[in-house]
Amino acid sequence: MSVSLVAMKIIILILFATLIKCAVSEFFSSTDELRNLVKNDQKLLSSLKELSKELERTNLYVKKILNNIKDEHILMTKDVDSYIFNPLNAFSLIKRLTHDVDSIQQSLEFTKKITAKLEEIKLPESELSGAVEGIYRLQNAYELKTEDFVRGIIQNKRYRRELLPSDLIVLAKEMRKFDAKYTNDYFKVAKELSLKYDQHTRLSFLEELFEIYNSTSKYDEAVDVLDEILKINPSFPKYEETRMNIELLSLFNNQNDQMEAIEDPYLLEGSHYTNPKEGMIYSKACRQELKKSIHETSQLHCRYISKTFFTKIAPFKFVEANLDPYIGIYLDVISEKEIESLKTLARENLHRAEVLGFNKTTRVSRVRVAQLSWPDEWKHTIFQTLNNRVNDMTGLNMKTSERWQIQNYGIGGFYGAHHDYADVGQIFGGDTGNRIATTLLYLSDVEKGGGTVFPLLRIYVPPVKGTAVFWYNLSSSGDREYLTRHAACPVLIGSKWVANKWIREYGQESARPCDLTPKLTDEKYFLRLYDLKDYGIDA
Repeated sequence: MSVSLVAMKIIILILFATLIKCAVSEFFSSTDELRNLVKNDQKLLSSLKELSKELERTNLYVKKILNNIKDEHILMTKDVDSYIFNPLNAFSLIKRLTHDVDSIQQSLEFTKKITAKLEEIKLPESELSGAVEGIYRLQNAYELKTEDFVRGIIQNKRYRRELLPSDLIVLAKEMRKFDAKYTNDYFKVAKELSLKYDQHTRLSFLEELFEIYNSTSKYDEAVDVLDEILKINPSFPKYEETRMNIELLSLFNNQNDQMEAIEDPYLLEGSHYTNPKEGMIYSKACRQELKKSIHETSQLHCRYISKTFFTKIAPFKFVEANLDPYIGIYLDVISEKEIESLKTLARENLHRAEVLGFNKTTRVSRVRVAQLSWPDEWKHTIFQTLNNRVNDMTGLNMKTSERWQIQNYGIGGFYGAHHDYADVGQIFGGDTGNRIATTLLYLSDVEKGGGTVFPLLRIYVPPVKGTAVFWYNLSSSGDREYLTRHAACPVLIGSKWVANKWIREYGQESARPCDLTPKLTDEKYFLRLYDLKDYGIDA
């Protein structure tokens, strides 16, 4: 085989691999991946400008979308990171590359050249659904009022201009999959905002809103919208007849407008240790409404700590977060250069995070919205450096630890309530025992949200770059520490990067001698878990 032929085959394979990566990429589950959509948005803008010229600017619908995209694109290019780290902006970007592209294609089927270009940049509908579910999580977890949220106000601070009524219609349609209350809120606010626009724009919006209400059997709302349509343009006799028909349906139809129930997004599917109201506890924890008592906090201290000979010279700054089970926070444990190296290595193979089920298989889950990477530790010296550092911090043997896992969270990215240890019926693989401890490194600051919570212990750890959180998943007797049940709160504003190191049991006999007496029995755990009144929640 000639050298040129071999080279050609290699090039084809590289191109094929690149195409596969593009095809399977998921954007809403990683803010880092969202950056890659900036080029798509520029291509969409260019295509619409070209289309506008071809149509000699006679298509008002295309002109309206083009103007909206221009305005958003200007905002985005001023500061890409600040733009995509805002969930409303991220939604707007994905909406442009899903719903708006699809709408243009349907209205302009005769322009094959432009349609082909749009097809190249269009994202699957699952991206839009994922973005809206992220917004639902944020509103649910942080109790964000819809009327403020759509106006760009997040926790009393304005982050962007208000969304357009057309944006809210799309958002509300997708929100129907997740929550009835927020769906109705978005329709209501969209209707109010439409009053600011000219009659032609408002009429188009009201007609679309009427079709939605009518198709979902919300007849009273449909009648109200029809009345407003007739005020703007009473020359539509078909609406008078339709109004009469809908009123009759409303009288004889007792259908309740209820959403199909979905599982609590804070509960890990199939977990043995869940309570129907546990999600409410986690939401309160993420809002930092659960606090330790003064007596509990008085027992916690900050100090310099050393576990090895090296750290006698350079001890770590350490803050106690909980004594039993033991949870601590190390400050300034990783440099900026090391952080960037980890991110660079992770970007080579970021993919949607999965969870381990009780059937011993992994799968993509709604309770973990992030993308992660498991770099090969033996290929890069930075991982040995970090392993040595964790050994210096904790005194634990790293020889039986798992590979470093690096994660980047997406729109409303989070990880629901879970334990890190292997539960009954779960197998992590290998013959090195269960996960005795966890070290979690924060690789970025997060402006709002994104903390790690241990609600049963009333602990909230904010994501601060360079900080490490350490805890024991197993007691000194080798039993599971049930109270270490924890979650990653949804990211509200910002980009969250973390790195996990799970340390196994075997090899820790000297560092942590065994105790034969269990510290917390199953019975005591369940009694504490189900005493919800202790968390300000009615049982």
